[in-house]
Amino acid sequence: MNNYHYIISGLPCLSADFSPAQFSYEETVGHILPLLSERDRRAVAWIEQGFIPANLGHHFYRGASKCSIPFIRRWYEFDHNLRNAQVDYLSRKEGFDSERWTDGSFSTEFEDYPQMYRVFEMEDMMERERALDRLRWEKVNELLAFHYFDIDVILGFVIKARIVARWSEMDHEKGVRMFEELVAEVRGTFKGVNYQDNNK
Repeated sequence: MNNYHYIISGLPCLSADFSPAQFSYEETVGHILPLLSERDRRAVAWIEQGFIPANLGHHFYRGASKCSIPFIRRWYEFDHNLRNAQVDYLSRKEGFDSERWTDGSFSTEFEDYPQMYRVFEMEDMMERERALDRLRWEKVNELLAFHYFDIDVILGFVIKARIVARWSEMDHEKGVRMFEELVAEVRGTFKGVNYQDNNK
């Protein structure tokens, strides 16, 4: 049986401003994995696969929706909604038919959409991206309510650690350049979102 108390008590504190001190994602997760069971390592792999853009097609989200771990199902339901909502908002803004680009049967009738929409409306690109990551951070906190020493806490930590690592590697100039390139790509071809493998 996993010693979740031992593992979780040894995790570093991560800040919601995404500014760590002496933090390495690879070293931290590399330390955690050997302490987990094979089943729990597969659960962590589910989370890590979700940070690889090429994976995020219909089959991935459909598989996540059938996962036996409720945290993974609920996290990827949120992630899927967020990505679809981004594509829907941008495509409509640019005058495209959003149904062509969203994955699956997308509707804005879900709990988190009003918060997402307010973020999409932000003009500053970097602040908007940080606000989206704050939404992700808050969703993790919501999913971890009443969880203290179980695999869900570790999965939530991995998500937060990925967010922190992303921002710790990025200075402002580099970040602005990266997001400008991303938006240009999405506006130009919509290939920036890997929703080619959908069920439409």
